[in-house]
Amino acid sequence: MTTLQGNLVRYIDEQLDAIERRPRMWGPDLCVELQYLQLLEFRSATLRPELERQDPRAVLDEFARFLALNFPGAPPLPLTALLAESHRERELVAFLREFRRMLIIQMGAESAGDAAQVRPGAIVARRQELGELPLPRLTRKPPRLAPPVAGR
Repeated sequence: MTTLQGNLVRYIDEQLDAIERRPRMWGPDLCVELQYLQLLEFRSATLRPELERQDPRAVLDEFARFLALNFPGAPPLPLTALLAESHRERELVAFLREFRRMLIIQMGAESAGDAAQVRPGAIVARRQELGELPLPRLTRKPPRLAPPVAGR
């Protein structure tokens, strides 16, 4: 795995971890599901570019199979709709996390990369090893307005 690939995978994993921790910050459930899947597609394109070129729907097809296994006989609907039908909306993150785990195992078997570098939560573990680095303060002061001129 190149340094660029490693950096991309770590960034993607960090974003996936953030969605899992606080899904409501990322929008309604359907938006969360779609963003999560798109990040997994980017991860796959990073680690398996040839497969993604040949089959750009590889991740979505795997997700459809995952849904068929977990919701036998259900129509092809988004996970959020399937969960809503059975009043299981709170299980969204658990299902997404399980799909991620399954897909990463598959990607690890297909890629020549070091599995320790691409496992879920790897960025969190690395940050804990290094300690938190202070972030720069980004404050924006409002522009100063000129005082009003009398008589205008």
